Amino acid sequence: MIGAAHAFRIGSRKASIGKPTEYSGCRRRRSEHAQERRAPLKVSGFATEGHSSAEAFLSHANVSQIGCIVLDIHLGGMSGIELWHRLRAAGVNLSVIFITAVEDEALELEAVKAGCIAYLHKPFPADLLISAVTRALDA
Repeated sequence: MIGAAHAFRIGSRKASIGKPTEYSGCRRRRSEHAQERRAPLKVSGFATEGHSSAEAFLSHANVSQIGCIVLDIHLGGMSGIELWHRLRAAGVNLSVIFITAVEDEALELEAVKAGCIAYLHKPFPADLLISAVTRALDA
């Protein structure tokens, strides 16, 4: 996830889905949150790749190998929605799932208009993320 985003490799899921867990822990460092979000996805057979920021994603990700991305709306530096707009402007057509801890109806509407598969409010149960990633990879 990029701090941001997790990228999910194309064809990287298996049919069975693990037991859902609840995400929590507001006092953890950002990297611990990302690892916590990736764990149930890995257990469910998804290959994930994490990036510390939108800028790191743009510098290091091979978008031809990615099936979908999970973007945190509020990142240091470039926002998740700004990254999504840049990817679209560059002709990259990846399915996106937005996550956020902030209640902002206008931002949610912008994300939905941008074509996101899901818009998840933290904390959220793992099964919602697993379901969204499955839909994104099937899209």
